[in-house]
Amino acid sequence: MKHSVIAAAFGAAFLLAGCASSSLSTQESLLIACRGYTATLTSLAGFRAADRLSDDQVATVEQARPILNQACSGEVMATDDLLAVVEAGLIQMIFIEKEVRDES
Repeated sequence: MKHSVIAAAFGAAFLLAGCASSSLSTQESLLIACRGYTATLTSLAGFRAADRLSDDQVATVEQARPILNQACSGEVMATDDLLAVVEAGLIQMIFIEKEVRDES
C-alpha cells in the first residue's frame, strides 16, 4: 500500500510539473495526467479493498472513472478541454486519497 501512495505522489508531482511547464504539448500533459490517474486509482482500489473508503468517496470515484478511462484510453483526441476534465477528476481522487491517508 505504501508503494501505491508513493506512486500517486509522484504522479501528482508530474502532473503539477506538467501544468507548470509550457513546453509540454497537450498530448504530453494528458499522458502525465493519465499516469497520475492510474497511480491514484490503484491506491484507492487498495483503500477500497481494505474498506477504508466511504460510500460517498466510492461514488465520486465510480462517477469519474468512465470519463477518465475513456480520456486515458488513447482513443480520444487530446484537447485542452479533455486535459482539464482529466486534471479535475484526478485532483478529486488525490484529495480522496489524502483524506483516507490522513485518517490513519
